[in-house]
Amino acid sequence: GVGFRYEFPQQPKLGEMDIVGEFTEFNFAQPGTAWWIPAGEFNRYEQLYHRTPIDEVGVAHTPMTVKLADGTHVSIHEAALVDYSGMWLQHTWDNGFRAQLAPNADGAVVVKTPFHTPWRTLEISDRAGGLYESNLILNLNEPNKLGDVSWFVPSKYVGVWWGMHLGVETWGTGP
Repeated sequence: GVGFRYEFPQQPKLGEMDIVGEFTEFNFAQPGTAWWIPAGEFNRYEQLYHRTPIDEVGVAHTPMTVKLADGTHVSIHEAALVDYSGMWLQHTWDNGFRAQLAPNADGAVVVKTPFHTPWRTLEISDRAGGLYESNLILNLNEPNKLGDVSWFVPSKYVGVWWGMHLGVETWGTGP
């Protein structure tokens, strides 16, 4: 796979800056099928995945996974996302996408130099399982700062959020 990010070194006349967009582009040389979740909806990441030709993708959350016509599998995502907007993928033309920063409540990402963006990642494999087996994103993120987490165990959770989603619960108190 491939990981890259942008670095802004400290400079005498550039201490703080507002980042309002990004022009990173991802262009596939051939058509394929994409698995993606629509971005920008009110219930982000709670949508079902769509399976469409690449050229029918709208604005997608990452990760977006693609199987190209020659069988190559690619997943576009990000790593080390800290104090920065998440990346959406805006379909531009044919098999191309441009990174779009998820809206920030303040309208811009305000950073001070020196600074670097999150990693933009492309996991690439000749089979779908190879994407799962990749350690690219794990290796680009900071190491675990919590120490021993062997006491974490999988469990089930049913909370108010799902009830709110179904319209049977509210944040209000009382009967």
